Amino acid sequence: MSTVQTVTYDEALTILDRLRPPSRTEMVPTTEALYRTLAMPALASVTVPPFHRAMMDGYAISQADISDLSGKTLPVRGVIGAGQTECYELDAGSAVKVMTGAPVPDGTVAVVRKEWCETSPDGRSVTFLESVQRGESVQQRGEDGRVGDPLLTSGTRLRAQDIAVLAAFGVRQVAVHQRLRVGIVTTGSEIVTNLDASLEPSQIYGSNGVYLQLALRDEQCEVPLVQHVPDDPQQLEDVVRSVAGQVDVVLLTGGVSAGDYDYVPGTLRRICKTLAMERVWMRPGAPFVAATHQSTVFFAMSGNPAAAFIQFETLVRPTLSAMAGRPYQPFALTAKLADHVAHKPVKHTRFLRARAAIEEGQLVVHCARDQSPGLIKGLAHTNAIVRMDSHHAEVGQHLSVQMVSSFRNDF
Repeated sequence: MSTVQTVTYDEALTILDRLRPPSRTEMVPTTEALYRTLAMPALASVTVPPFHRAMMDGYAISQADISDLSGKTLPVRGVIGAGQTECYELDAGSAVKVMTGAPVPDGTVAVVRKEWCETSPDGRSVTFLESVQRGESVQQRGEDGRVGDPLLTSGTRLRAQDIAVLAAFGVRQVAVHQRLRVGIVTTGSEIVTNLDASLEPSQIYGSNGVYLQLALRDEQCEVPLVQHVPDDPQQLEDVVRSVAGQVDVVLLTGGVSAGDYDYVPGTLRRICKTLAMERVWMRPGAPFVAATHQSTVFFAMSGNPAAAFIQFETLVRPTLSAMAGRPYQPFALTAKLADHVAHKPVKHTRFLRARAAIEEGQLVVHCARDQSPGLIKGLAHTNAIVRMDSHHAEVGQHLSVQMVSSFRNDF
């Protein structure tokens, strides 16, 4: 019998990082790149703004007229609206009416807002009611950026506002990391995956497959395979062999411990020859298998929903995120503990489901009272995971925290 490979949580992260295959990139239209991750920096294709422009409706004036402006009256030579191409050269002793966003005439040093002006009834002259400084309400050409300027760095997950920036600078296409293809294989003869089916005695509805599909969607992964396998070693091996090389990652849940019906570790050992790890010193979720075969990475997690949730959020999600070109450091935040927490002393790192909130300007976490890995209802109230490397913590103590899933960047 081979020795079970047990590693610490931090060692597990290092091992998983080494399992990452090289990422692949592709070019996509900028407007179709929402939530995709940049594989290369995005550079400006045009200068913004491409001309000196007015930032307010008002009157353009020249250098000769800016001094002692209050009370001065000047003739109005013409009007320029946004998008118009009329070209005026502003001479001393005259003004040009301009609209917001319009190009200002050559020689303009300031635009005097219309509310600071009094226009004659026929619109042919304007009297200035206030003085202004040079540069007032004029945006210089290239003030926002010039051709070739870096706009966004590689690793940026594109939000709507990021794409708006790229569009403004004429970026038509961006290089992004290809979406990971991830297969899901749930196991267990007691699991019913069809919610329309009635439960027989000793059966339960499965939640791991549903959770993983939606969590992977949050990571912008493609999920071409979702399959459930009963506790049958041959069926399990057939499925694993059939998906090897077809997807980037396979996530298995259930059958991963050391029981008589826990076939996953042995199956992966036969197919992959060696396992990168079999157990992690963590609670919940100590049984965790990682291996590779034919360019596919396999992660096998607990069948208990809460344990699988912890394993995915603390081990799998960081790895998938790094594979997709946007690595992040788990548990980079600290939060003040709202409750006293005490457990039996063990060498494991504990991960506690919790609810985080900003209270009086501080990030505070409230740990769930019952941390049993077999209980799932509490996940509905969980938006954070607390890391504990000791067996107790006092109220007010600061502990490492990781926000969950979509909440990860909220704080």
